[in-house]
Amino acid sequence: MRIEHVGIWCKDLEQMKCFYTHFFNAKSNDKYENKTKGFRSYFLTLSDGPRIELMQMDSVLNLLPMYIRSSPDWLTLHFLLVRN
Repeated sequence: MRIEHVGIWCKDLEQMKCFYTHFFNAKSNDKYENKTKGFRSYFLTLSDGPRIELMQMDSVLNLLPMYIRSSPDWLTLHFLLVRN
């Protein structure tokens, strides 16, 4: 079994993409956007290990408590495991 990708919900999608591409030399795909759902994401590929999916969705922010929403940044991790 291996981790295929790790999903990270983030407050500022573009800032997080810049962080991973700059400090980890990650390669990004083009932004995926579903305007109906208010969902945006990037898949980032590192030199080794699982890919990272950075995700942002308007309705997810509204579900978080105010003290988290008002913080400079926040994230939630999700893992996708795949059997070899």
